Amino acid sequence: MAIPLKNIIHEKIKEANSLTDAELYKALAKDGVIITEDKFNKLLLDLEILGLIKVAWITKDARRI
Repeated sequence: MAIPLKNIIHEKIKEANSLTDAELYKALAKDGVIITEDKFNKLLLDLEILGLIKVAWITKDARRI
């Protein structure tokens, strides 16, 4: 049985405590989890709506998670 991507992303964020979206995307790719940018953004939005994470813009192109 496969682990849902939401759980994988949430575990990565909990391990690192604070990171940018680019760092998280690279960490997922390093572990072999390849997802599109649209799917990645949707999963971050879902986790933020559930209240599990907080996403804030730090620059025009970078987000702090």
